[in-house]
Amino acid sequence: MHVHSISSTPVSRAIFGLFAASGLILGGLASVVATAPSAAATGPQLGSESVGQGSSSAILAVPHIAYSCHGSPVTLFDNWNVGAVENGGTSPTFSTNGKSYCLVSVFDYHWNNGTGKAPGTIGLLSSTGVSLGPWKAVGSPGSGVQNDGWTVKPGTTSKPVVINGTYRCVDSDPASWSQNSQSSGKGFCQVVVTAATTTTSGATPADIVKKAQNLFAAARSVHLNGTLYSGGALKIDLVAFGNGDLAGFMTGPLGNTLHLIIVNGKTYLESNASFWEKWFKVPPVKADKLASTWILSSTSSGSSSGLSIKSAFEFSSTAKLSSAGKSIIAGQSVVGVRDATGKTLWVASTGKGYPVALTTVSSGKNYTVTFSHWNADNLPTPPKKVVPISSITK
Repeated sequence: MHVHSISSTPVSRAIFGLFAASGLILGGLASVVATAPSAAATGPQLGSESVGQGSSSAILAVPHIAYSCHGSPVTLFDNWNVGAVENGGTSPTFSTNGKSYCLVSVFDYHWNNGTGKAPGTIGLLSSTGVSLGPWKAVGSPGSGVQNDGWTVKPGTTSKPVVINGTYRCVDSDPASWSQNSQSSGKGFCQVVVTAATTTTSGATPADIVKKAQNLFAAARSVHLNGTLYSGGALKIDLVAFGNGDLAGFMTGPLGNTLHLIIVNGKTYLESNASFWEKWFKVPPVKADKLASTWILSSTSSGSSSGLSIKSAFEFSSTAKLSSAGKSIIAGQSVVGVRDATGKTLWVASTGKGYPVALTTVSSGKNYTVTFSHWNADNLPTPPKKVVPISSITK
């Protein structure tokens, strides 16, 4: 997968002058992935997880983290109450508070004016955009009405579903999901878990990075958000697509924000007057007219610019990889792999092990870009009104 290059014109020099470091962040991990030794995932399976696909299938956890489930089931979250209910519940949110748990069951309520509802599905959605499930629910007479209770029991002893982070209960039929003022309009949801502890596994940092490579190679899209260094703090908010498209914006150290859309090899730019004045030496009067106008900068055909999903991971050397330990990022439990230059790749320690963040160090400061909402975004569309790049360069 790649993003089509921006042709070698004044616009390409301006863009990459403005956010040169973005090439480092998006291409900053590719070499280690490209050369990491192949390794099959090992360790117990951690239940069913789908990311942006709406289906459930057995998957392997990050290979160096394995879990065992033990202890009696306990209620981690329960917003049920005995008050009168109405339909139209919205998703409630809960947190594991930094701990890992094996998911035993999720129980939703569908009183539906005393008629119940044929069971649909229940899932969990993490704060980083990773979806667990959905799983097919089984109906029960929770309050004496057939199918007013929906229950899912995902995972098995050998393939547990492990959660760690902040999640939303997701019900397939919000229209009949019971709620009331006491639940603040949130659908009734009960989450039951048991304790989860890690067990020993023998995977190396290269194994973890290789797994990240496979996930990137198969990804349809990923959202990148955060700050990196390019002569100062450079903020990015971009969605990269597996077909080469790109959409979002970057704000450089001088405060200029560049909006960028790449669709089918065509690159569109939009910024303020000061951007065109600084980078293209456009006279102020003309620059004012270009402000908030989309510029069609180039059309190219297939060479890589480094701004791609597949090349989003690059360390300096596979021989220098080391473990960076465990942490919590965006409410999610992660493990880190560090290269010789100090870049640290953080991946989820549960589920498929999707990359969660990349941290770099410059001038003694940490700069972090997060990866989220895997396979969840729609392809961008070109702006309706555009001006050709020739209007600037004439």
